[in-house]
Amino acid sequence: MGNLDTNIDPNIPESRDKIAAWVKAVGDSAESQGLEVKSSLEFSRSERKKSFAKITKFILASANRDQNQAMRDYQGYGVMLIGVTKDEVCGLENVPEQHEFEGAVKNYFGSTVPNYHFVPHSFEGKDLLFVIVDPPVNGQEIYICSGSYDADKRVNQLRDGAIYCRESTQTIEANSVQLRDMINRLLGGYVDINLGVSEVFAGPRVDTDFLKNMYSGPKDKYKELLTEEIIKNQESSKSLWRSSVVRPDPLFNVSIENKVDAFRNDKKRYEECFDRLLELNLKPAIFSVINVGTKVLENPSIEYNFSGGVYLVNLEDEDYEYEDFEIFPFMAIPPYYSMRPYAPRNIMPSNFTHVGDSRVIIWQPGSISPGQAVSSEGDNIGIFVSGDNIDASVFYRVTDPNLQRPIEGEINVSMIDVDLSNIFKNVEF
Repeated sequence: MGNLDTNIDPNIPESRDKIAAWVKAVGDSAESQGLEVKSSLEFSRSERKKSFAKITKFILASANRDQNQAMRDYQGYGVMLIGVTKDEVCGLENVPEQHEFEGAVKNYFGSTVPNYHFVPHSFEGKDLLFVIVDPPVNGQEIYICSGSYDADKRVNQLRDGAIYCRESTQTIEANSVQLRDMINRLLGGYVDINLGVSEVFAGPRVDTDFLKNMYSGPKDKYKELLTEEIIKNQESSKSLWRSSVVRPDPLFNVSIENKVDAFRNDKKRYEECFDRLLELNLKPAIFSVINVGTKVLENPSIEYNFSGGVYLVNLEDEDYEYEDFEIFPFMAIPPYYSMRPYAPRNIMPSNFTHVGDSRVIIWQPGSISPGQAVSSEGDNIGIFVSGDNIDASVFYRVTDPNLQRPIEGEINVSMIDVDLSNIFKNVEF
């Protein structure tokens, strides 16, 4: 049996069958923040109190979860399944009624009791018990254990004043960070986001040898033109000036010497010209973020970690007329170009930056109010991911003054393979 789609309602018998079958197939691996599995609990007179303590702790912890976190599984319900383990349906004897449980544990809940219910369930001819806790709602109070119980050297302890929560697959006492999260929930405020990234372009790893090979064809053609120009210049100089003085190009004021120097030292401009080619060929990559929480994101910083090196380029308007030397590193840059108002090129947009790691870029979209969606469409950036084994999974890390701790996770991004051998198709030489 494969993974279970946990977007199901455990109050429906068919859903409980699916959960029981999944637990039988994978055992404890089925556990999550929304599901706890017990192969069996004893409900005889001598063992009942200990078993009730385990159930009580789970109910308290499930009710203390964050609303948005809880909704990721079982439509927000907390589920404890008792009576199944891997490859075996153990079943239960003496399944307790809910009123029996309530009478025995009322002192542990105090004045406020979470909403829960016991659901006996028959599966493969055996009696099981589902304990189902209602989905938490942000703004509801924090549930505090109001009585103590010690058993098995504190393994199954209930401690008066303790606040329990679900951490991954375990029920534990909340630490300081988790307590602050609960306080935010109590106050009706929390921070959470949905991220999106449009299709980005990806291709083979780009290094000096790759670029040298990519530019070799155009460079060989240019060598022929440059050789002809040198010969013509030499002949003209001999006939007109009878001198070895090299004349500058009348159009660009670039001397033959500068052209030859650029031709011989083209490696120093490989990256610059490759970025320019990407500007001409890439389509904008759109990053988006939606604040699905109830608190403002004051100044979020979103870090994206790709599996390969990232070229982040500022795309120009389509009607911009490029110059050949912006594209071909072996061509000399005329002096007039450095005086143009938009040089130097490839200035990163203010909202996107690179960090020390070439695989990581950071987006700072500015303040985002609850319910607000923001995109990077206005930044007009292009993304090219360079690497031999590009993975569609992109890891993210979000920090903000209103976050007690960073939000981390991963999203899948569609990677469009680019044949870089055709990168010159939209340019002319």
